[in-house]
Amino acid sequence: MKASVLLAQPASAPSRAQDFGVPHLLSLAGWIERECGVEALVRDLRHERDPDGELVKVLAEARPRLIGLSCYSSYDFTDTVETARRARAAAPATPIVVGGYHASARPEDFTSLPELFDFVVVGAGVSGLSFANWAREQAAAQGNEPPSILVIEREREPGGYCRTVKRHGFTWDYSGHFFHFRHPDLEAWM
Repeated sequence: MKASVLLAQPASAPSRAQDFGVPHLLSLAGWIERECGVEALVRDLRHERDPDGELVKVLAEARPRLIGLSCYSSYDFTDTVETARRARAAAPATPIVVGGYHASARPEDFTSLPELFDFVVVGAGVSGLSFANWAREQAAAQGNEPPSILVIEREREPGGYCRTVKRHGFTWDYSGHFFHFRHPDLEAWM
């Protein structure tokens, strides 16, 4: 079975139903398939007779490695949270992420629900790995369980611009020029 991700527009009350999020999901699906070689399944749960049943069915049949939910606007927030609850119950080990204008403008609405939403970090370079470490440290400092963090890297090994390449008997060490920090506390943390 080819690896897949599920991108879904949550079901919503008819008065809130808009078609803004789905075109974005279709565009993202095309990019995921082209750049990552992963099948992207798109479901608009607003147009299903049984949205909960369709969600459970696609999760059971496709067993996606990632669930992405759209939260285009604040009107979609409660529907997105309820869809995440159903997805978490049906596929408890599958990371759930959310995107859209509301998620970008008010990320704390979602990070305050760590039992529902996970972090996905694109790139295992210094920034991505540092963020993943920071998020876990913040949870520990607040006495919370560490969040689920999935780090995705295109290369065969982590490091981003910091790596060693050996070719034809020669060794090159790469590192970003960003190690000229203005804040000593940031440099010490890194």
